[in-house]
Amino acid sequence: MEHNFWHNKWQINQIGFHQKDEHSGLINHFPKLASGAKVLVPLCGKTVDMIWLAQQGYHVVGVELSELAAHAFLEENQLTATRKDIQLEGHSFVVFTCEALRIELYIGDFFKFNISDFDGIYDRAALIALPENMRSEYVQRCRSLLAAKSKVFVVSIEYDKTIASGPPFSVEEQEIVSLWEREAHLLSADDLIEQESRWREKGLTSFIEKVWLLEC
Repeated sequence: MEHNFWHNKWQINQIGFHQKDEHSGLINHFPKLASGAKVLVPLCGKTVDMIWLAQQGYHVVGVELSELAAHAFLEENQLTATRKDIQLEGHSFVVFTCEALRIELYIGDFFKFNISDFDGIYDRAALIALPENMRSEYVQRCRSLLAAKSKVFVVSIEYDKTIASGPPFSVEEQEIVSLWEREAHLLSADDLIEQESRWREKGLTSFIEKVWLLEC
């Protein structure tokens, strides 16, 4: 997907992927990490999940393409931040550093983000936002940013791809395991179809959200 696709989504406020509350899977299943552990949130949008992670004592780094998302995150949560322009791999990023919480927001192309040694990744809506031909590059980039012993927390969606298509895209267990090359532990699986009128209108009868922990 082109950058303009996502920039346009934020400009017209067409962000159905955003959830106003913390994800229940995060609260119930996120693995315990050491105090001060670095947690990466790719394609973070303005998710309040970052606040929950920071409140657990983690250093949270979100990466997002749209600066509008960062401003919305700060304003809606009444947070102040310093702003700085930096270069990574010769590409421009804007960094917002929250003063109240250990949260940093990097605004730029995630595929050029190269800060490493993260202890964990929280992916609620990144992998499933990408078409199949971009997922391998995305996971390779993520893997290059992780410390030797790390945990990856992924939320996926599964539905009948012969009936409908995303985003969010249906990504099944076999693909997740193949991409990450890690042992996958299924932590929860819930059918959300009754809450998803848009997908029912497309003809789907199930819309399964799964929560995974991927470990070395």
